Amino acid sequence: MIYDLHEGRFIQGTTFTSAGDALFAKVCGPVPNGKVWAILGLGYNPSVAETRVVFYAIGTNFGFNVPVTVPQSILLDTVAQFPGLTEGMEINLFPGETIYMFRTVATAGSTMTVTSRFIERDLPYYAYEEPLKKVIRVSQQHGSVSRAGGTAAQSVQSAGISAPAREGGKRGGGGEPI
Repeated sequence: MIYDLHEGRFIQGTTFTSAGDALFAKVCGPVPNGKVWAILGLGYNPSVAETRVVFYAIGTNFGFNVPVTVPQSILLDTVAQFPGLTEGMEINLFPGETIYMFRTVATAGSTMTVTSRFIERDLPYYAYEEPLKKVIRVSQQHGSVSRAGGTAAQSVQSAGISAPAREGGKRGGGGEPI
């Protein structure tokens, strides 16, 4: 998942019907510059009942198609859609990419209706991490170990045993050696 939950308000959808006898149909795309589309759902159904080998593929900026589903022979009708994604799967499309639906043969005059559901978000220039998240993550990773270590050091000092001196910086301040 490359989007934050609040970006769910940017959900969009497309539907497209191909010309008769078409062997492929553009589902959605191309993705605009500076954007990423997280494809959440894909659907396909023909205008007549037929059994065909079908699959989805991404059309890249390099002029070739990369299949993203396994080609399979399936009985399709005009009501039930053939899904491209199931059970929470998603596909990420980057600038200039398009997703297509392919079938091996068309019944005479049959059209392809394809639908999609996606979230459009900005493609970040860099990854930004909130500085406080690092501090919280480190304290969660060390958790009780560092707290217990501090308690042990205090009990050793109260027993009259001196703890080893820290190198560098002022006592209690940590930091870089001077």
